[in-house]
Amino acid sequence: MIKNFFSFTREKLDILIDDDELKDEEEENDSKEMASLPGYSYLSERERRLCNSIGMTPANYMTIKTCIIQDYLQRRQGIPVKIRYPSGLDKTHRRKIMSFLTDNGWIGVT
Repeated sequence: MIKNFFSFTREKLDILIDDDELKDEEEENDSKEMASLPGYSYLSERERRLCNSIGMTPANYMTIKTCIIQDYLQRRQGIPVKIRYPSGLDKTHRRKIMSFLTDNGWIGVT
């Protein structure tokens, strides 16, 4: 009985270790694929991680970032702005990008 317990526990540990290694390999492969995309070299390391985590190309991220910052600056000057995001932008992605830009000091809290 004790022998079965230890072999069962060891199998569980092996599975957990293998899952972590697979995640690392997937992240590394995603990073390599992302590095070949246009605009990747213009991103900071934090921006690269953000794009990788939300599955967004660097070019799309830079477009959205530009729209958000431009709208933010116009609002600060008192210019009424109708926010226009690229079509097909997921609300969750927009929120993550807005949060990222705010946390990193690109824009203020609005």
